[in-house]
Amino acid sequence: MTLYAFKLLVQDAQADLTWQDGVLLGFRQTSDQHMMLYRLEDFYVEFVYDSHQNEITEIRSFINDTLLEPYLAQIDLTGLLY
Repeated sequence: MTLYAFKLLVQDAQADLTWQDGVLLGFRQTSDQHMMLYRLEDFYVEFVYDSHQNEITEIRSFINDTLLEPYLAQIDLTGLLY
């Protein structure tokens, strides 16, 4: 599956494919939104869940590593240090 083929899918199919084959990488939240980041094949998928509406409001897919920046603070590197 390529990023471009993924973007052509309807939102329900994107969600099903990501939950079935994706790897959860991170989670973050704001006051009213929760975001979950997955790796799927050679691209990333971010789910935006609105807690007030109780639904997924957006599924973002991308390859740009710059968009991973909000998740970098969660990575614990202490186990990698001697």
